[in-house]
Amino acid sequence: MNTQETECRYCDASIEAPFVNGDDEPFCNEDCSTSFENADDRVKAFASFEGCSVQDAEGYVSSYDEQTFDIGNRSYLCVTDSEADELWDADLENYIEECILHELPEQYRQYFDSEGWKDDARMDGRAHSLNRYDGGEEEIEYNGTDFYIYRTN
Repeated sequence: MNTQETECRYCDASIEAPFVNGDDEPFCNEDCSTSFENADDRVKAFASFEGCSVQDAEGYVSSYDEQTFDIGNRSYLCVTDSEADELWDADLENYIEECILHELPEQYRQYFDSEGWKDDARMDGRAHSLNRYDGGEEEIEYNGTDFYIYRTN
């Protein structure tokens, strides 16, 4: 049987696995195979984006939010399309409350068109609100789901 040196799909350890074509993935052992199968698709998508092992990506998941990955002094948000839209709307609402209405005299607040303002703000795209680092949006498809990644610092 031909063999080829490759990396474990879970931990990136160098292994000599049988050369196979198709969907068969090389693993060090049964534990790595099981861990890979049990890993969240969001983690797998982020590992693909970052070019790291799934095992490493699991370690980057923030302790306060499963959508956030912290690598040293870098933080990333990794979300689905609908999650990104919800976060975007919440961010725009927060901006209206904290920055616009806060400065507007009370008697004029009823005339402010929040939905119209949000429609205008959406012209800049989600990344303008969700990626505070450089305004970029990266898209990674994993297992039929599109994940959007934003650097947040």
